[in-house]
Amino acid sequence: MTADLFDVWLAAGDAALAELEADGAAFWPVGDWLAEGWARFVTGQAEQALAAARLRTSVAARTTVDVDTLRAARTVAETFAPHRRVPGVTIEVYRRLVTASVKVMAVLPRCEVDALVGRAGAEGWDTAQLVSETRARLAELLDAVAVENGSIPEGESC
Repeated sequence: MTADLFDVWLAAGDAALAELEADGAAFWPVGDWLAEGWARFVTGQAEQALAAARLRTSVAARTTVDVDTLRAARTVAETFAPHRRVPGVTIEVYRRLVTASVKVMAVLPRCEVDALVGRAGAEGWDTAQLVSETRARLAELLDAVAVENGSIPEGESC
């Protein structure tokens, strides 16, 4: 890991970390910053565990934000890149969708998740409604596949 680039990257996150500490408003910027750092300085490194430990330790030394919040910010930002984010959908909706529905999101096609998030923004869904609608959509898709494969006769439900 190049010390100079790493130090520049660390310093670049200070303002977002300070804002997150103050009022929680910088969840996306911190998540994007952490995702970038992970991709640049951890992923693919020969000593990946050592690089990850250095990144976590260096970030933790710069903030009072707890590790779970930082991890969630990175995970949500990695899952929903900026071009997939819908204006009007709160970070909490994305966060809840990722943490509560990880298994559902792993199976549901990305375009389906994006469509559901878009509906959530347009219709003002809360997190519980988004999770419920996501699970319902997955059930619909699984039923359609079962009918298509002939394992469930059309018109019957499970």
